Amino acid sequence: MMSISNLSACAAASGYYKEEGYCKAGIWEAEQAAQWFGRAAEEAGLSGFVDDARFAELLDGQTPDGRLMGRYVDGERQHRSGLDLTFSASKSASIAALVLGDDRITWAHDKAVRAAMQVVEQRFITTRWQQDGVMKTGPGKGIIAGIFRHDTSRALDPNLYSHAVIANMVLNDKGQYTALRNDEVYRNRKLITEIYRSSFEHQMRELGIGTRRGQYGQVELSAIPEAVLEVFSSRAAEIDAYLKEKGLHRTPEAAHRAALATRAARHRDVDRDELRSIWRKEALEAGLDEKLLGRGRIEREGPAPEAPE
Repeated sequence: MMSISNLSACAAASGYYKEEGYCKAGIWEAEQAAQWFGRAAEEAGLSGFVDDARFAELLDGQTPDGRLMGRYVDGERQHRSGLDLTFSASKSASIAALVLGDDRITWAHDKAVRAAMQVVEQRFITTRWQQDGVMKTGPGKGIIAGIFRHDTSRALDPNLYSHAVIANMVLNDKGQYTALRNDEVYRNRKLITEIYRSSFEHQMRELGIGTRRGQYGQVELSAIPEAVLEVFSSRAAEIDAYLKEKGLHRTPEAAHRAALATRAARHRDVDRDELRSIWRKEALEAGLDEKLLGRGRIEREGPAPEAPE
């Protein structure tokens, strides 16, 4: 699924989006987990691994052309940092990617996130500016965003998800940076979610990996047994318990609010090799096929598609 929230100044300043230790420059796998995105980013020469200091400047409102965005109230500058779109893979996809170690699932997730973000940039990003004392709104030509992939929940379950953080500056048709208007992004959250899911599902089909749609429309992988999903659903259980206590039905919106209300402090400096060993042991005890775990990838269910002539 995909959830949306306004980026807090605290998160922007703290480097929260790269706080997990594997997002480090110089390591190829890590650099794939933190990437620039957007046409405006490309025009500004921002590509590849996201530089912390540069990203923090952008979230603070320092545009590539040297302007400082924001408005002054009682002598103090106020600036909204940006927008956070969080794309989450299903539990079975997380297990396949992070417990089995099937990198094809991780790359499919990354590709699906970028496919959804391309639609966001092309169709749902608008910008606003003041002209002659009147607030104007129009389409944007490009955004600057950082996409940051993570691999654990706060309960340290395997959890494959990505923050797509859009800075509050949009390149307009005059080549200027003006403020992000996010109404259409919020309005089309369900469509953006389905674009992500459909892209991921299509890639699984091309790989010959069987899928099914879960209760909430998520794309689950058929090779991962339900009992294994339950073992790695500590965070989901916390959210469900909160909703039950409050007498609320589980909808994506209610679950997102519950997640915010119940989240604990994130663990830092986690030994990922040790954590993966624990995950693999727990998966075997829950009934995951030992041969599948040893193989480290899900086999094709049918013959490979024929190449077009």
